[in-house]
Amino acid sequence: MRDYKLTWEEHHMNNEWFNSMLSMLKPEGELHVPLINKTFNKEGKEITNDYNSGVELENVTDDWYDSNGDIKH
Repeated sequence: MRDYKLTWEEHHMNNEWFNSMLSMLKPEGELHVPLINKTFNKEGKEITNDYNSGVELENVTDDWYDSNGDIKH
């Protein structure tokens, strides 16, 4: 995965999958994405827990995030 950049289509499909998974969570639910080792709450905000080691992604540009530092959906 190092040096791998998503195409626009791949990024779009990932967003579709992510939003679909979030929509199925209970209000207190969590979505863990092992490939990036991050966990998100139902609102799509990254949360810290035992699964999350704070791994940073390479090749992710600032335009992937909103003004609060959260991933855009």
